[in-house]
Amino acid sequence: MKQYEYRIIKIEFDEHIQNEEKIISTLNQYGKEGWLVCSMNVDPRVSKSEKYIKVLMARERAKQDKKLALEEPAVSDTDFVESVIKTIENGSQEIP
Repeated sequence: MKQYEYRIIKIEFDEHIQNEEKIISTLNQYGKEGWLVCSMNVDPRVSKSEKYIKVLMARERAKQDKKLALEEPAVSDTDFVESVIKTIENGSQEIP
């Protein structure tokens, strides 16, 4: 069964200038490492002077030896998706 790892990155932006190149460049750098974008959003809690985009990313976990894999189980993508759905249904802004 495939296993995935997840990470959340923050990309700063300025709403008064074009940011597409910076955002795309950053995402392409992560893409070269195998990361895929799952979702993106602007965090509404930050001040006007400190805006950033939060990006949830995932990639397939590297194959590990069987002993290590048993000691350190990964969260399955089904479990992760279910936890995100519960978070959204509860109205929380934070991804578990």
